[in-house]
Amino acid sequence: MIIRSEYLKQLSPYGGALLITMAISWLASGGVASLDARLTDTAWQWIAAESKVEQRVVIVDIDEASIARYGAWPWSRKQMAELSAQITEQGASLQIFDMVFAAKKQQDDLLVAQLKSESIVLSQILAIDADDNTQVGVLATGTKNVLCNGLYPQANAYIANNKQIGNAVSSVGHITPSVDKDGIVRKMPAYICRNGKAYPALALAALATAMAEPVNYVLEQTGGWLSPGNQLKHTQLPEIIIPVSDKGEILLPWWLSRNSLLSISAADMLEGNVPKKMLKGAWVLIGSTAFGVGDAVSTPQAAVVGGVEVHAQLLSALLDNKIPYQPQAVNTLLYICMAGITLIMWLVSRLKGRLLIYGAPVAGVVIALGVIIGSAVILKTQAILIPPALAVIYTLLTGIMVTVKGYSQNWSENQRLYLNLSSYLPEHAAKWIVKQNPNGSMSAHHEDAFVLYVDLRNFSNWCNQLPAEQTGAILHTFYTVVTEVVQQHGGQTEKYVGDAVMCVWRNQHDSVLQAAQALVSLIDQQFGEQSKQANLPPLAVGIGIEYGKILVGSLGPAQRREYTVIGKTVTTAMRLQEMTGDLALPILIGEQARNKWGETIALETQGEFLLIGAQQAMELFSPK
Repeated sequence: MIIRSEYLKQLSPYGGALLITMAISWLASGGVASLDARLTDTAWQWIAAESKVEQRVVIVDIDEASIARYGAWPWSRKQMAELSAQITEQGASLQIFDMVFAAKKQQDDLLVAQLKSESIVLSQILAIDADDNTQVGVLATGTKNVLCNGLYPQANAYIANNKQIGNAVSSVGHITPSVDKDGIVRKMPAYICRNGKAYPALALAALATAMAEPVNYVLEQTGGWLSPGNQLKHTQLPEIIIPVSDKGEILLPWWLSRNSLLSISAADMLEGNVPKKMLKGAWVLIGSTAFGVGDAVSTPQAAVVGGVEVHAQLLSALLDNKIPYQPQAVNTLLYICMAGITLIMWLVSRLKGRLLIYGAPVAGVVIALGVIIGSAVILKTQAILIPPALAVIYTLLTGIMVTVKGYSQNWSENQRLYLNLSSYLPEHAAKWIVKQNPNGSMSAHHEDAFVLYVDLRNFSNWCNQLPAEQTGAILHTFYTVVTEVVQQHGGQTEKYVGDAVMCVWRNQHDSVLQAAQALVSLIDQQFGEQSKQANLPPLAVGIGIEYGKILVGSLGPAQRREYTVIGKTVTTAMRLQEMTGDLALPILIGEQARNKWGETIALETQGEFLLIGAQQAMELFSPK
């Protein structure tokens, strides 16, 4: 039972931390998810900081300068046809319009002619949980899909291209990202359904079109701990693998910093200020970042960016076949991580004293940082996202719990040490000593007090003839009786000296004699004539009492100190006790004690005697 109790005590910090962590994950799941998202955002920022310029996917940006030169958005169809023609002249292999041409306008035929002549992908918007049932334009590139009944989200509104422009191209993709509760875009639905048809994301449509293939992706389920669970594969492009979550979403990648995205002003493109063939073979995203256009979102990289950057990041990752994902066994991996953390913190808990109290929280913080950095490294090198929040929370809680346990253990040990110290020393001495730092100098002070010195007579004869266990038991009883009587009468037992006890009264001076008389009576009851054994005299006590100055303190080197009470008053009390045997009196009182009491206590003189070591005679007294 003792072993089991100790085992449970050792496991209690980790069990407590685990229970609190699970309670937090259940009661504050939104907060945990938010923390995971923030930590992952920070990891993406760190990863993107080392990225190089992306030249395969280029943005042609209708920016503030373009609008200042060519007028407010939306531009005319002729203007857009000219912009597309300039991009074609630059040698781009694919044009992707991050915009919707919903309204019918004059010069639609000019834009249609340009769209038919090139490999071009258009956009459409499918709104999920929209406030109204807006239906503008004609949806395109939709295919019947059984997953519309479960996996993929449903749209209740849309804005698509007008029929003439939509029919000019073979590929259209949606540009509707998923927006988290904090307003940040971190995921993109692979498909969005409407009336039983599934419409692909813009990047998926662009990838298939660039490879001169139809937009035909198949969802596959995968096995293995580190697999994504679901993945999209194109029937004609088996080497391209696109991980998809159990909600049908693609986890957006942010491998590139914003500065790594190559962006060209639409004004420069229209005016021929772009070097010839700069866009040769590139995929060109045509979008707008101008203020007021309305195509702005929040991403892990910035609070406000153009939506075109989201698609540029996704297209770049598709080209590298490097879409991040959460593995199927993400929870198992977290538990393994937490088990490793438990082992490390258990090793830390083997530390003692202050090392444990200060080491455990530091270790918790360091390990938590290690978990965060480790998850970022795994994301960077393996494109695997393991949310670190729960492991971080568990680590910090474990550090706190181990610290509390260490502090409690240290407090218990100190308390036990103090209790042991106060059992070997007077309580007031123990309190004074624990406040001192060990040193090799004398630390003492003077006090005025009564000293009572009581000795157990004839005890040496008993020691010589009885077994050590029996004499030890007698001495133990003697110490106990003296200590209890002295404490009951307001004194303190200062020191055990063989078969004698030295006691001190600092306050209740009138009770000293009462304590002495009680001791004489009790010792006689326990060790008097009734305890007499053959050839052994009965035990009795002799008591000396004196008043005056005493020196109280600790002496000796720092590595071995001794608490003591010394002074003339102590010596006189000892000599008075020795005289009790010569005068056949149990109690003798010195002159200073008699003067201190005055007439309040009735005493009778025993005459003057020269005590051993004294230079002049002293009048001795005894109770009447």
